[in-house]
Formats: sequence, C-alpha cells, structure tokens
Amino acid sequence: MKKSELALGNIVKRNKGEEEFVITSINEDVVVLNGRNEVKISTFLRSFKLIKAVENEGNFMNIKDYATCHNFHIINMEHEGINYKFENIRKSNHSHSCKYIIFDEKFALRKVSDNIYKLVDFCRIEKFSKQIDEVSYKFHDDLFEVEMLDKNNKSYVIQFIRDEYDIDGQLTLRIYEKSGRRYVISNPYGPAFVSFENNKVAETKFYLLGEEKSEFEIEVLKATID
Repeated sequence: MKKSELALGNIVKRNKGEEEFVITSINEDVVVLNGRNEVKISTFLRSFKLIKAVENEGNFMNIKDYATCHNFHIINMEHEGINYKFENIRKSNHSHSCKYIIFDEKFALRKVSDNIYKLVDFCRIEKFSKQIDEVSYKFHDDLFEVEMLDKNNKSYVIQFIRDEYDIDGQLTLRIYEKSGRRYVISNPYGPAFVSFENNKVAETKFYLLGEEKSEFEIEVLKATID
C-alpha cells in the first residue's frame, strides 16, 4: 500500500484476507482501524491494500457509496440510512442464507441474492432485547441469523426461525452468547428463548451461559451491568 493512500475514511483490507476496515485515526506511529484496532504504520503499509478511497480526504464514506464501490444493488434506496457515513464496518456470516454487512451497529446490508442487498436498521443486543416482543410482527416472513454485539463488543448470535415442525404461525427466537470457542444459549439482557404464535409471544425462557434462570435473576443481573 502506498503512503499517499493512508487517509482518514479510506476502506482497506489485509493482503491475505477478506475482512474490511475503515481508517478512523492516524498518528505518527499508528493507524487505527474501525476505531479500535491499532496497527503500526510500517506494518500497515506492508500488510494492507486499499479497497476504496473517500472522495474528500477526512470525510467518511456513506452506505450508498460503499454499495456502489462493491457493485451492490440496494432494493430499498429510499431507506433513511442510505447516506449514513460510517466509521466501523464488520460482516456477519453465521449461516449461508443470512449474510450481513454492518455499519456502526446502526444499519446493515442484508444479502438477498448475488449482489442484491436490502438496507435494514440494526442495533446492539441491549436495545434488541427491549424489543423482543415486536420481533415476530416486524420480521414474520424475514427469518434470520445474525451476530450482534453488546456495548462491550461481546458477541451474541440471534436466531429467528420457524417452529421445528414448520407449523404455520409458530416462530422461535433464540439468543446465544459466545463462551470460549462455542456459543451457548444465554442473554444477560432479557429472554434467551421466545416462542411466538400468530405474531404474539407465547412463551419466554431466561438463560445465562446455558443455565436456566428466572426473569427476576436476569433483571438483577441487568442492574449490575447497565
């Protein structure tokens, strides 16, 4: 990578890798990527390559420009987040059919097919847990599996699927927390298991690292981590 390409807002990736990063800070010795990953400038110039340069140095790219850069077609260009300028980008590919590109944990491009994407609102697990009773109504025919982060960037997987017997109108939401190298059913911010019937909550269960808890125990835990 050329030193002249070292500019705030540019999108880069490693020479051998697919993960993309936004240059969010530059000082004499270090480049900061996605607001948290520090890389020595000498290492950065040797190990990274430019994917897309921002048109005006010092400005950040917006979602529309990112999609254009990658030849993505967004089916809902009228979405309010289309011109959002992002400083952090990550991808969630936990299942073959559910692939997301996530911007600052606020918006995401969900892959529909090939290079066709849909822009959707996104959030962290804390906010999502407060809206669980609305999930079936909002996503009735839009089942998904996606990685969400909490305010400390701890990883959770949200799985919203049809009932195992494929009964019409019955849907299940499960939340898994990363523990070591595996994910176990767990949500310290609310229910980890919710079943829906006809868009209404039919049953909720609370788990912490695989162990079933009462709602009261989870509420007490939330008070200690908020």
